[in-house]
Amino acid sequence: MLKKYPNIDGFEIEERYNETTEQSINSDIIELFIKYIPRLDSINFWLNHTLSSKTRDKLFAKFGKQLKTIESYEEDSAGVSANIQLCPNLQTLDLTQTLEMWSSDGPLRLFSQHLCAENEILFPKLKTFRFRYTAEDSDRFEGFVRNYKTIIKSLYINIDYNCDKQSFDNLMDCLPQIVSLNELSISVKAVNHFSSDSFAVQLKQLGLKCRQMISLSIHMPYTQTMWDLNPAPIMPQTMSIITNSSRDNYYDETFDVNLQSIIGSGFFTTVYRVRHRTDGQTYAVKQITLSRLDEKQKSNAMKESDFLVKINPKMSVKYIDSWIEGNTFLYIQMEACDQSLRPILETKYQAFGRQSAKEPLKCHEWYLSCHIYRELLECVKSLHDMSPQLIHRDLKPENVLIQRQASGQWCLKLCDFGLSTLHDDEINYRTSQKHTADVGTPKYIAHEVMTGRKYGPKADVYSLAIIGGELFDICVPTIDLTN
Repeated sequence: MLKKYPNIDGFEIEERYNETTEQSINSDIIELFIKYIPRLDSINFWLNHTLSSKTRDKLFAKFGKQLKTIESYEEDSAGVSANIQLCPNLQTLDLTQTLEMWSSDGPLRLFSQHLCAENEILFPKLKTFRFRYTAEDSDRFEGFVRNYKTIIKSLYINIDYNCDKQSFDNLMDCLPQIVSLNELSISVKAVNHFSSDSFAVQLKQLGLKCRQMISLSIHMPYTQTMWDLNPAPIMPQTMSIITNSSRDNYYDETFDVNLQSIIGSGFFTTVYRVRHRTDGQTYAVKQITLSRLDEKQKSNAMKESDFLVKINPKMSVKYIDSWIEGNTFLYIQMEACDQSLRPILETKYQAFGRQSAKEPLKCHEWYLSCHIYRELLECVKSLHDMSPQLIHRDLKPENVLIQRQASGQWCLKLCDFGLSTLHDDEINYRTSQKHTADVGTPKYIAHEVMTGRKYGPKADVYSLAIIGGELFDICVPTIDLTN
C-alpha cells in the first residue's frame, strides 16, 4: 500500500497492543512509513508510549526538518521531548493533553528546557501553540514569553485545576509582553483562579497593551463570577470575550419570552427573535440543545461564537453574548436582522411584474440581482481572506440575511456558522487531516464534500453558484448526488 501511495504526508499514531506478544505493533508499522514515505508534514501521537525509542529516533531523524505540525496526547512524552528539537520548521504544536509540560521533572522536561532557555529559539517559525498550564509552570512560561514574544501568533491555554491564583496572575502578567499575539484562548476550569475584580483589571491591561490582538476567548464552564463584568468598556473595539459559561435561567430573566417569536429551527437548534427586558432592543438568540449532540458536535457548537467574533461584523451577524444553561442549552445572542434572502427569491419576480420565474428578468430586477450577488460574493470572500481561511459549509438563501442600516440602505450579512470550519492548505490538503464529509444542506453541497474527498474554500463557491442560479432564475447544471 505504501508503495502505491507515496504522497502520504501525515499520519496519526494510536495505541495498538498485541495481547499475545504483549508488545505494541506500532513500531513495525512506523518502520514501514520511514522506509517508503519520502515526506511527512504532520504527526499526531495518541498514547503511543510503547513505541520503541529506536523507531521514534528514526522517525524524527528522517522527517524532523519537514514537520510543520505535531500533536502529542501522550501520557509518556519523554520520546517526543528528546527528539522535538530536531524540528526547526515547526509551525503548530499541540500539547494540551500532555501532563506536567513545563515542570522540571515532567515528561517534557528536556523540551521545556530548550523552549525556555535564555537566548535559544528552538522554533523560529512557531505560530500556534496549545498547552496546559499548571501551578508549577510560572517561571518556565516566563522564559517561553521572553523567547517567542515577537514570533507566536496564537495561544490556546488550558488552565489546570491545580493552578493557584498566584500562578494565574503571573500568566496574565506575561501575556501582554507577547507583541505578535493575534489570537488568545484561555480555558479556565476552577473558580479559585481569580476574582471578578482582579480579572477585570487584568483583562483591561491585556486589552490596552495588546491592541494588535483580534480575538480573545475566555471559556469558564463552571463559574458565574464573570457575569458582573461588561466586556464593552474593558476591551478595545476589535476584541470580544467569549465565555460559553453557565448561567442558569439567564434567558428567561433577561428576555421577555412572552413576546418571542421563532425565526428558524433545525434538528437541534431554534433561533428566536426576542426583546431584551433592560435595554428594550430586539435580538436574535440561537438556542442549541446540547443534550442531542455527541461530543464532537458539542465542540463544533462551541466554536460558532469564536467564528462570529473573528469575522468582520459588516459581513456577518454581530455577536453579542453566549452562555450555557444547565449543561442542556447553549445560547448565542446576536443582532437581529430583518429577513433572509429566501422570501426575496420567492417573490421578486412578482414584485417586478413577471408572470412567472420562467420569464426573462427585466432590467431593474437584473440590476438588483447583480447588486445582491456582488454583496454576497464580498461576504464569502471575507471568510476566505481570513488567516486561517474559514469555510462556511452551509451557504444557502436562509443563511443570507438582509439588514436595514441606520442610513436607510440595505446590506447582506451571513449567519449560522455552526457547520463552519477553519482551513489551512498545509494541513487539510497536504496531510491526512481532511475536513468532515457530507456537511451542509444537500441541494447546496459540493460533490467533493458529499463524497468525502479533500476540499477547501472552493466548496463554498459551488454553493454560491447554486444560489446565483436561483437569484437570476438560471438553470445551473448540478451533479446527481444519488448516482
